Amino acid sequence: MSNREAFQEGSYYHVYNRGTEKRPIFMDEADYQRFLIYLLICNSRRDVRFLALKGKSFAELAEWRGEPIVDICVYRLMPNHYHLVIRARKPSDISKFMQKAMTAYTKYFNRRHERDGVLFQGGFKANRVKDERHLLTLIAYVNLNELGKSGEWDAPLSDEEVRAVSTSPYGSLPDYLGVVRTQSLILSKGILPPGFGAWPLATKSDFVEKAPQALPLRPGTPSARTAAPWRLPSRRRRP
Repeated sequence: MSNREAFQEGSYYHVYNRGTEKRPIFMDEADYQRFLIYLLICNSRRDVRFLALKGKSFAELAEWRGEPIVDICVYRLMPNHYHLVIRARKPSDISKFMQKAMTAYTKYFNRRHERDGVLFQGGFKANRVKDERHLLTLIAYVNLNELGKSGEWDAPLSDEEVRAVSTSPYGSLPDYLGVVRTQSLILSKGILPPGFGAWPLATKSDFVEKAPQALPLRPGTPSARTAAPWRLPSRRRRP
């Protein structure tokens, strides 16, 4: 999908970008934390004035934000790029959110690191998710992006790799594994089918094939065997 094509209400998108000339967009812990804060507070119809919000906790920022304008389902931040899985609530809201968040972060980054000019490689990229398998494969790719094994779907994951992705402070996977942390306020976890955001078992192909049936369901959720098949929202036709 090109960014000139209209977003579809209720559809999921892989949204991503990297630094211009592949340069780092996160230099240290403070940069990662500021980006996460912008994912939270820019997902709102309110005007963001960071100085007025300085010193507030993540929970207080979430309360200030109110109802989000997009559903952020999964994210992963890497030194020179980011990945987001977002569901559109209204056709124009992904563009509004991304423009607000990336503009705010670029201004922060340039001011803090005493630089000028663009930070990202053009506008953000967005690919529409086609079906359930595409969504599950995408989530596996985003969750395991730091391992650099995008083509090795049957490669076993080492204990070290398991620890790396399941405890990463810069990705959403810990939030789906039951880790209690304030970063979970960024996410709209309840809109994903049970198991879709969580751990990829022994290999990436296991994650794609088995996760919805094998992973624990949320309390009160019907079992995977009895739950009605989950489907992506159908694409709406304009009258």
